[in-house]
Amino acid sequence: MITFTSKSCPRNLDQFAYSPSIGASRGIITIWNSSLFDGSVVHINSYAITIKLLCKLDNKIIHVTNIYGPASSPHKMGFITWLMNFDTSDFDDWVLGGDFNLIRYPKNRNRPGGDQTEMNLFNEAISDLDLVDIPFSGRNYTWSNMQNDALLVKLDWIFTSASWTLSFPATFVQPLSLSLTTFHMFFILEVAFPNQKISDLKISRL
Repeated sequence: MITFTSKSCPRNLDQFAYSPSIGASRGIITIWNSSLFDGSVVHINSYAITIKLLCKLDNKIIHVTNIYGPASSPHKMGFITWLMNFDTSDFDDWVLGGDFNLIRYPKNRNRPGGDQTEMNLFNEAISDLDLVDIPFSGRNYTWSNMQNDALLVKLDWIFTSASWTLSFPATFVQPLSLSLTTFHMFFILEVAFPNQKISDLKISRL
């Protein structure tokens, strides 16, 4: 994994936490710049990695959860149950995002379908955690089956705590192109820290 990060990331991204792949699922990796953030792992499992980041510019503490939800329906129930019971009592400014492999509404597909029970439970978890949905500007879908008559679905989501929207009102999701290898759209979450002229935190789905 050290070889992967050194070859695939800019040199300033020099610290990481990693959850390995299980079966056919992909692993999860969260990488950060240690000159800007002191990072420590709060939680890690097959669904997610949560990192506590202390910004060295202003001593602001944030929590970042990187999500990769299971694709099969039986395992999705376990993931949603985990999410509903996730302890966020120590999190104030919190952002979580990634491939949830879930949709919230039928409109998140370009054709009829989807499991209404999964949608209801996913929305219940979002409500219970008091999360704010950060929209993907200009893009309705984040995944394609890459067929001629393509199925398009929004499986990737970014959510924040309510306090995050007050601390970091300049939070945007910048959609990029669909990947030619993973069926997913790339995106970057850009966050401007208060009193800073640049976007200090960028979270990418690559």
